[in-house]
Amino acid sequence: VIALDTPPNPADSVDITFATDNYLAGQLIGQWTAGQLDGKPATIAMLDLFNDSVVSVDTRRDQGFLNGMGIVDKEDPSGNGKEAPTGKYTGGKGGDYTIVCHEPTKGSADGGKSAMETCLAQNPDINVVYTINEPAAQGAEDALKAAGKEKGVLIVSVDGGCSPGLE
Repeated sequence: VIALDTPPNPADSVDITFATDNYLAGQLIGQWTAGQLDGKPATIAMLDLFNDSVVSVDTRRDQGFLNGMGIVDKEDPSGNGKEAPTGKYTGGKGGDYTIVCHEPTKGSADGGKSAMETCLAQNPDINVVYTINEPAAQGAEDALKAAGKEKGVLIVSVDGGCSPGLE
């Protein structure tokens, strides 16, 4: 028996699991983002999978990203959005951060666009966008372009397969 994408609980209920280490993947993009910021303030939009369900791929990627940024110490399997909304990130050179929003995307481009529009309405100065996957990232990019904010915003994501034009 092979499990794909998400390790089962208990892990020994299958013979092999083929999946991304979602927490580590999140940490790596968080570390990269903190390095790119070079100590500048981070105004962050978190475009998650859901806001009404706790799904391990969602919490592990989200919280891994925040850990890599140096915002949270460890994963909280009970859900997203429990970190302080403002403070100091310690990744890279460190700096101030503000988390503007945690919005659901359902992993789709339309969901990413709608979520990004909601976040921009709350704070138009967002300069970091974490997304659950590339379709959500594409939607976020579409919303940023429509708002005239296609420059100076880091969009980071975990998944592996980009749509044409999204790098």
